[in-house]
Amino acid sequence: MSAKEDQTAVHSEPVELDHGPTLLDVAPKLEKPWFMYPRLLQLNFLLLGSLLAQVTCGYDGSSLNGLQSVSSWNKFFNNPAGSKLGTIVNGMTIGSLIMTPFVTYIVDYLGRRWSNIIGCFIIVIGALIQGLAKNVGMFMGGRILLGVGGIISLTACPPLITECGFPSQRPVLTALLMPSWPFGALIAALVTWAPYMSMQNNNWAWRIPSLIQLALPCVQIVLAFFGPESPRYLISIGRESEARDFFIKYHAFGDATHPIVEYEMAEITAAIEEEKLNKVGSWLTWFSSRSFIHIFCLCIIVPSFQQLAGNSVISVSIFLPPPHVLGGTYLPPTLHRYAYCTAMLAPLDLFNRINYRDLYFFFE
Repeated sequence: MSAKEDQTAVHSEPVELDHGPTLLDVAPKLEKPWFMYPRLLQLNFLLLGSLLAQVTCGYDGSSLNGLQSVSSWNKFFNNPAGSKLGTIVNGMTIGSLIMTPFVTYIVDYLGRRWSNIIGCFIIVIGALIQGLAKNVGMFMGGRILLGVGGIISLTACPPLITECGFPSQRPVLTALLMPSWPFGALIAALVTWAPYMSMQNNNWAWRIPSLIQLALPCVQIVLAFFGPESPRYLISIGRESEARDFFIKYHAFGDATHPIVEYEMAEITAAIEEEKLNKVGSWLTWFSSRSFIHIFCLCIIVPSFQQLAGNSVISVSIFLPPPHVLGGTYLPPTLHRYAYCTAMLAPLDLFNRINYRDLYFFFE
């Protein structure tokens, strides 16, 4: 057998992990509250920037509903309605759709950390353009940039949290991501309500909430700049030493001899090799077998149902502008967001107790 054939034969063999101890078995046991471990406290604080991605998205996605209640906003843009208003409202969606075909390639090429930073920087630019808009076109351009930056950040942050999080805390960290969206929506409602009540006829009543959109992305940029890169991404591009340093620092708490270091290095390396062997060469592969079709349908149906469940009918589609309704405020959406935030935090502790499938069916 030639060297080339031998190499092909070696790479054609599937990589299997030893069915021994699990990651949780070898992970350090936390005998004290997690915030009493300096390295773990530092890690979770830096990962807060990724958790804020959904808060930022919630603010950006809900702020325009509040702006429609501001008389100066309607007057400045000549009372937009119909298709014109619909286009403005869907500006973020347009930006997201533009980037959707390319965003995964960007995140895989640049890494999770820098993709998040770039996405947040684009959001900052979009917020500035929207807040300083002179006409509908400029306002719309800002909204589109918000969507472009938002989809990049939202694609980069979940894997960064999952791949960097401490093993025993990953279920809770990932479960915190989606429920944080209504917090941003609640902030947007309150921030828009304040200038609405104090300076209804001033253009700053809608410019201030628009400019405040850049606050959370700026926090994300700072935390991501000082935060770690995904060790999985580092291993995938051949920077194993940096990935090992991450595991030693944050998962082994400085102990280079702890078994979790070698376990996670071997686990990720094996997973990457397995993915290379099973890499999908074409979208048509999804339709090559019943199991692939089943998985593909789940990937499409589950997020679609989450968006079509009516969770944004009151807060986005239905606007209540009459001044005699609740004193001229838009408290119904605000109260709806508050209730949603409270309800979403309730089941967080269940993710370590009940399997995800049963939780999904129960809450659906």
